[in-house]
Amino acid sequence: MERGDYRTFHTDNLQALEQCNGAAGCAPALFNLGFVHAYPPSPYHDPSKALRYFDQLTKKYPQTSWAYQGRAWIALLTKTLTLEDTRRRLQADIRTRDVTIQNLRGRLERSREIDVEIDKKERELLR
Repeated sequence: MERGDYRTFHTDNLQALEQCNGAAGCAPALFNLGFVHAYPPSPYHDPSKALRYFDQLTKKYPQTSWAYQGRAWIALLTKTLTLEDTRRRLQADIRTRDVTIQNLRGRLERSREIDVEIDKKERELLR
């Protein structure tokens, strides 16, 4: 990770996870896989996948220091995903409101045009 060689880091930890056969030595590999998926600059960035690795870590190895760190990552990722979802919903709401505003502006302009036409006709009738 320090060298930015995410592929090797990812591959090495997948292999370590396959070879550990459920022993306590699996905890670091699970943490590392969660981390490589949680880290935004990583090409493997996938917060949902990171949550699955950290969840697996905390359930299988709850008393390890890796699990405690995993819990912190779970809290951070959960909050981040919630905020991202809220941001997306708010952006959609803004887009909807922008469309409504444009529609209302169009109606207002059309109403003004109608008012001008009515005024013209009234003046013509008064002549």
